[in-house]
Amino acid sequence: MSSAKKIVGYYGSWATYRNGNGQVKIDNINPSLYTHIIYSFIGADVEGNVQVLDQNNDITNGGLRNFINLKMKNPEVKLLVAMGGWNEGSEKYSQIMSSKCKRSRLVGSVINFVRTWGFDGFDLDWEYPKQRSDKENYILFLKELRESSPRGFIISAAVGADVSLISTAYDVKNMNKYLDFINLMTYDYHGSWEAVTGHNAPFSCYDATVNNWIANGASPSKLILGIPVYGRTWSLSNPNSNAVGSPANGPGMAGPYSKESGVLTYLEICEEFKAHHWEKCWCVGENVPYAVRGNQWLSYDNEISVESKVKYLKNKNLGGAMLWSLDGDDIKGKS
Repeated sequence: MSSAKKIVGYYGSWATYRNGNGQVKIDNINPSLYTHIIYSFIGADVEGNVQVLDQNNDITNGGLRNFINLKMKNPEVKLLVAMGGWNEGSEKYSQIMSSKCKRSRLVGSVINFVRTWGFDGFDLDWEYPKQRSDKENYILFLKELRESSPRGFIISAAVGADVSLISTAYDVKNMNKYLDFINLMTYDYHGSWEAVTGHNAPFSCYDATVNNWIANGASPSKLILGIPVYGRTWSLSNPNSNAVGSPANGPGMAGPYSKESGVLTYLEICEEFKAHHWEKCWCVGENVPYAVRGNQWLSYDNEISVESKVKYLKNKNLGGAMLWSLDGDDIKGKS
C-alpha cells in the first residue's frame, strides 16, 4: 500500500484480559505496521466529562501510559483515543450533544484528556446518532472541537456502514469539513441476529457504503475502508443445507479467547483451521470466503479477500484501510 495511505488499527484494550495465546497486551503491538493506532474505549458521563471506563486496566495497570509509549518504538505513528463504542450506547451522547453547556464541557474535557496523556488526537465512535436532532448536534460538537483544539490535533470518527443510516444519522458534507478522516465500519452486514447465513463484509455491501458516502459529500481521500479481523458464525438448522443464505437457528460456537457466541477472531479461526477440518469455499461475486464444519457456518476474511479490499480502496482513491481490531489478529505469529 502506498505510504500516502493510512493504515489505521483499533486496539480493544479488553484483549489484555483474554487467556493464553488470545491475550494481547500493548507490548505485543508492532507500531511500525500502522500510521495510526486508536485506543478503545473511553466514555463520558451524563454531564459531558470524559470518563475512564476501566480504571484497573487503563490507569492502575498502565494501559494508557503503555499505549503512549508505543511512540518509543515508532515516533512517526499517530496515537488516538476513541470515545464511545457499542457498550456505551447512543442515548447518553444524544443528551450531551443536545446541550450547549454539556457539549462545551465535553469539548474541553476531550482536549484536556488528549493533552494530559499525550495522544495525537481523538476518535468519536458514537453508535449511533438516532434522534432527529442528533445529526445537527453531532456537527456542532465536531465544529466546536475543531475550533477549540490546538493545531495538529487529529479528529476522526468511526461511522456505520448501513446505507439507510447515512441519511438519518450523518451530515456527511459537514463531517467531511471537520474530520481529518472517517473510519467506515464496513462489516457486520450480516450476523447471527439473522435467521440465515450471510457474509460479514461482502464486496457489494461495502461498495454500496463507499459510493453512498462519496455521493453525500465525503472526499474519497478521507474515507478509510474498514476490514474486519474476525468472522461471523451461525449454527445451521440443517448441516446438509450449508450455502450462503441457508437457514440457521442461532449463533455459532464461541471462541476460546473472545468467548462470544457468533464471533471468532482471526486468531481463533486460524487455530480452528489447524485443529479441525473445515470445508472452505469462495464466493466469487462477493470476493470473500466462508467455511463449514458440521453445523457450524463461518463468514470471514482471509489474505486473498483482504488483498481484494486493498486493491479496491486503491482503485477508488480512498484514504486507506482500518482494522477492527488489531488484537483479533494472529499478532504473535503462533498459530
